[in-house]
Amino acid sequence: MKKLTILAAAFFASLASAAAPCWAAEPYLEAYARYTAAIDAGDYETAAREAEQAYDLASKAEGVSDETRAILGQNFITLIIWDEPERALRVAEETFALAERGFGVENYSRAEVGLMLRYAEFAKRPRGKQAKALIAALEPLREGSNVNEFVITAHVQSALALFAKKFDDDAYIVLTALGRMLEAVEGVQPKLLATANLIRVSSMIARERQTNVGGVRRAYADALRDARVIVDHTIASLPRPETIDTYDDVLGAAWAWRNVIFAMASSLDIKMSDEDWSFEGKAPLTDLSQEVTAFPGRENCPVTWVKQASLTYPSAAVRDFSVGGAILGYHIGPDGRVEEVRILGEVPAPLFGEAARKTIGTWVADPNSLDDPACFRNNVIRVIFSF
Repeated sequence: MKKLTILAAAFFASLASAAAPCWAAEPYLEAYARYTAAIDAGDYETAAREAEQAYDLASKAEGVSDETRAILGQNFITLIIWDEPERALRVAEETFALAERGFGVENYSRAEVGLMLRYAEFAKRPRGKQAKALIAALEPLREGSNVNEFVITAHVQSALALFAKKFDDDAYIVLTALGRMLEAVEGVQPKLLATANLIRVSSMIARERQTNVGGVRRAYADALRDARVIVDHTIASLPRPETIDTYDDVLGAAWAWRNVIFAMASSLDIKMSDEDWSFEGKAPLTDLSQEVTAFPGRENCPVTWVKQASLTYPSAAVRDFSVGGAILGYHIGPDGRVEEVRILGEVPAPLFGEAARKTIGTWVADPNSLDDPACFRNNVIRVIFSF
């Protein structure tokens, strides 16, 4: 099990505080103690194993309250739901039944537990019925003003799951609702909103591309222009890095999407004019084009290449994608060889960055063409793959 992303990190704030008051040699309490120790040590794989054992042992033990069982179940579910939803399904079903009877709802509400159950059900059987149930389960989470980390995570992860299974329209609905909710809330981390916006861009383009056949291009052109507005404002909302080491992955993905959007438009002869175009009350930004490669102290660093192999479209992407893009960073050694190539962002799939990284790593520059020592460091390149 991989370590949970930052979007789900807040789950660890809710550990079971309603366990039995007597810490005798009850097997489930011993498992719970090992679970809390693993959480403290950052060992989430062990924590999940011990949390599941604590729940199962408590379910078999006599005298354990339903409240304690509910919270122990929640401990396990929240550790693995986004990474291993099918594994969470059994406990989610049982814990939701307890939540419906009012147990554990001070820790996670009935709606929150229900959402996790629907997410696990969709993961096991990704069909239209389960997709609609998942979307319906998200709606109560947006009611009122209690927009917490769980609510944001649930929307982002649900949209990702829907998008991965080609439910593009449903993913777009989820992310549109989330974006509107977040924009109305003060204090939301820009990176969270940016992440949601980029997933929305992915689903927006995918859902319109499916209809872009037989000369039906108007909707697709509008989708690309709308997506460009979202990406422009996403880039503007994020802090600027000073080196490639501090280049944020979400910013990199945003820049990669901007390049891909323009490449898609160009390939279809769609004009991306800035005039008289807006989306959700926002206009495109026209002053971003050079920011992706401009670091302090190295604004003018032309490079002469003596060895520059051409990029090759990754064969694994041929079936699903016509255009892909990546942003990469690298340094140049004293002998002109490219060093420490790293992927700063890649879309729409994690294939294009690695293909570019392997090729760019073979390039050799003429070191005499670099007049300023700063030009040897923190180089950034935009690449587009078109099939």
